[in-house]
Amino acid sequence: MSYADQYVAVASTGVYFAGLACFKAAAGQMPELRGARPVHLPFALTTHGLRVTGAVVLMSGALLQGGHRS
Repeated sequence: MSYADQYVAVASTGVYFAGLACFKAAAGQMPELRGARPVHLPFALTTHGLRVTGAVVLMSGALLQGGHRS
């Protein structure tokens, strides 16, 4: 494994966990979600800036982990 591969592995994991931390911190402020109101879920997830930021960063880290091929 080259140094570039190791750097990408460490960076992608760091990005993923940073996004997870943001999303988890914002999720504590989310209203209770129920299965009887499926339309409410996208609204609840997209109306708080930290939740959106956390989700985007988390997905970026996941894509970076899965998208890097040697």
